[in-house]
Amino acid sequence: MRISTIGKVLAVSLCSLVSQPASTQTLGDVIDAFAREVQRTDRRKAQRVNEQQIRWLVISSRPEASEAVRIAQSFSMLLGPTMVAQSQNGSFAVVAGFLDTAKAKENAEALKSIRLIPQDAFLTAAERFRGVVWESGHGGGTVQIVHNPTLRQTVSRLQAALSQLGLYAGEVDGAVGPATSAAFMAYSAKFGPLSGTLDEFVLASMEQTAADGFKSESERVVARQKGFTDAATFAAARSGGFEDYPEYASANSAGFRSRVEYQAFRQSGFYSKDQFETATRAGFSTKTAFDTHQSKLMEVSKKQASELLADAEAFLRLNPPSSGIVELATKASALREASNGRDLPAIEAKSHDLTQSLSKLQGFQAFATARAAERQASEQAATAKIVSDLEARRTAIQQWMAQNLMHKASADLADELIAVEAALHAGDPRSLETSRDNLVALLERWAIKPEIDRYVQYGGQSPAAGAKSEYVVSRTPTNEFLLDGDGDAMVALYNASPTAPSIIKNLVGSFVFETGEATVCAYPPIAEPLVRRSIQSELAAYEVKTVRFNESGCAAEAVLKQDVLLLKRRDFLKGEPSFVLAVMERLKSGEIRRFDGVSDARLRSRQKAEQDLRVTIAREVDSAARNGFGAFLMEQATQKICVVVDGDTAVHEPILAQVTEFIASEGRVRPSVIAASAEGSYRALQRQECSGLYASQPDLKKLSAALVQDGRKLEFLPLWFEANALSVARKEHEQGVKRQQEELESRRLAAEEERRLAEEQDMRRKADSAVRERELQAKYGAEARALQTAVSEGLRLTVLGTAPTIKGNAGHAFAEASRGLYPKFHGWNSELASDFWKPTEVKTEIVDYGIANWKGRGLEAIAVEARVDLVSSERGEHRQACFVFGVLADEEFDVYRDGVEFECAGSAAGLTSWTMGHQLESRWRVSAE
Repeated sequence: MRISTIGKVLAVSLCSLVSQPASTQTLGDVIDAFAREVQRTDRRKAQRVNEQQIRWLVISSRPEASEAVRIAQSFSMLLGPTMVAQSQNGSFAVVAGFLDTAKAKENAEALKSIRLIPQDAFLTAAERFRGVVWESGHGGGTVQIVHNPTLRQTVSRLQAALSQLGLYAGEVDGAVGPATSAAFMAYSAKFGPLSGTLDEFVLASMEQTAADGFKSESERVVARQKGFTDAATFAAARSGGFEDYPEYASANSAGFRSRVEYQAFRQSGFYSKDQFETATRAGFSTKTAFDTHQSKLMEVSKKQASELLADAEAFLRLNPPSSGIVELATKASALREASNGRDLPAIEAKSHDLTQSLSKLQGFQAFATARAAERQASEQAATAKIVSDLEARRTAIQQWMAQNLMHKASADLADELIAVEAALHAGDPRSLETSRDNLVALLERWAIKPEIDRYVQYGGQSPAAGAKSEYVVSRTPTNEFLLDGDGDAMVALYNASPTAPSIIKNLVGSFVFETGEATVCAYPPIAEPLVRRSIQSELAAYEVKTVRFNESGCAAEAVLKQDVLLLKRRDFLKGEPSFVLAVMERLKSGEIRRFDGVSDARLRSRQKAEQDLRVTIAREVDSAARNGFGAFLMEQATQKICVVVDGDTAVHEPILAQVTEFIASEGRVRPSVIAASAEGSYRALQRQECSGLYASQPDLKKLSAALVQDGRKLEFLPLWFEANALSVARKEHEQGVKRQQEELESRRLAAEEERRLAEEQDMRRKADSAVRERELQAKYGAEARALQTAVSEGLRLTVLGTAPTIKGNAGHAFAEASRGLYPKFHGWNSELASDFWKPTEVKTEIVDYGIANWKGRGLEAIAVEARVDLVSSERGEHRQACFVFGVLADEEFDVYRDGVEFECAGSAAGLTSWTMGHQLESRWRVSAE
């Protein structure tokens, strides 16, 4: 039900009172004037109108007049004229107008339901007021409120917004009825309730939400920064995982709704969604893999087709048919023709057709089976021959490389042998054949095939192979230290050449390892952790932090790539001649020299000291002669070590780091630590959940004794940490925690400052862009709007049939040109009548304007957004259609060119493509980037 009114006469009569000073008027005066006006204008209705016929709507009350006036002014924007009247109690009431007593309460509740007036607004009689002290304008507070044009316009705006959101289906007439109230309640439920009354800002926000669907300005800003213009598209993009509109538009045009699928499609190399989905269903994620698979299928199908044709030809020669030869010949010819192409389904279909016809011939199936068995046996024999050749050549090449390590072909041969291993492992006949051919080609390129063939002939041995010849190394003053002495002794040499990785002498003749690392190779290779640790201890005197052992040992060509060479005298003198020769020649040239920094005697002494320390620690732990912390290891090589300590384990971290580093030097994986009780650790050690234990002397004694009694083997580490070491570790831990906290705080402050600066820079950039955009539009506004007017009038003429209002025939010219420029729009316009829609208005707004490049000439270009209002009396509905049109105006030839048309929703990507394609120099918009 709509709000009822008293009549227009009251409004006329009350407006006549405005000329009187506000301070002399009373509400009684207002009523009397109304009565006189009624008697003067309509004698049939002349009757005494008293104050019982109306009620005044009070929307607020304040003790101060100035505050009441301020409130009245704020409500007059949406409600229309208001006034302030002084109450009998001295307070000042904000009066929105009056209502018919019969409908007053119902009408007031209706206005409350859409939050146009406060929920505590009330109705009152005139006798409660002394007089009017302020009015907002002509007829302020004296006009029937539900009949006021301003309020009806406000309600119409609200109804239009709710209708656009699909919440209101009634007529947009400015009257508040149940449908309007229900629609407003639905809006509040969907977008959140209002915290106060409906003001201009809230109403404008509702209209903006109706236009683009966004729930808030913050959401709208975020969406537009990403290129989205409406909430539906933004929501669809986010649900698909897309970050910005360009990517979403590209994916959407390709038929993808998920960013994950679209990225997989782009990375796959396919050009269409259908191809991509076909490959995905087949289990392939890239075009390359799918094409390879298809090529293999094609190869197999062509091979099978060739075999089928051969079988058919052979069978028919042996068994000429009495009938059906034409059909067979036709199908065989079709298969042969299909086999010359790349249409896999066609080959398979033609093969099937010929097979079906051949199967009808008696004896063909058995003949084909026998031929297949024959081919399989032949292929298996050929493959076995290739495998045998490859294995023989592989063995021969390995033997040849062992005797010719310095040959330039060795690297290529090593790479090719890897490929041979892969082919042998795969067992694919074609791969084996390709590998054999590649290997032969490589041997021929290096001109060593005859030599390898001789190795093959002699079963992988060199024709001259035999026992290694004895050789004698001549003693010289340079090498005698290497030749004479204990055969089991370790002799150290250092790299004195410019290629040494790290070692060098300083000005005073001392050795320095510049990188803090030492590259060491030993002959024979050293695997014992004890020996390696003793070498590390020796080199630590030169501030070496890391020793890198060459795990494969020493080779002749790698002598000058090491810092230190460690040679066990007896093994070296019996070593490969090439290596001995390389060392002797480098000694003679002075490129390597004796290194006293590592002494065999000291190495042995360090090794013995470590072994003795293990025994001593075990004995003194048992006798309680030691006080502090230590560790032992068991045989199991799990990746955890149990820790039994009182208090925070973190305090022991520096000590535990040394323990785990030592365990790693034993050739084991560096373990992680598990804090546990003594009982828990004992059980974990038995279950082999821990490979060792770190604890204090009492716990070490207790657990080691229990394990030994249980028949378990363990060994103490040669590490012991006194109680004072724990105090130092605790202090270092506290200092480390403090440093970490200070560093985190420093990073946080730096990050906040960086974020603040970035936000300020972004705000300045946006503000600068807005200023420059206003300057552009002020400078080129006249030209832009002139072109807009031509477009607008042309569209009006096309849609509404109205004559243009601009001078000349620009509107007619554009209307005529638009038929070729915008065919989709004209098609839509031609179908309106048949769909019972009638256009009532066309409004345009400039989207962009500037100078575009067309075949080297600069032409005016404009993009406008056109909104067409539609009404359907049959449907009882209003709606609005929105389009974006772009066009170039060629004034020289008096034509419009290169039109582009989109529906507003989703037009951004297409319009961007159009402007970029025409190299538009905008004179209307400035990028905020």
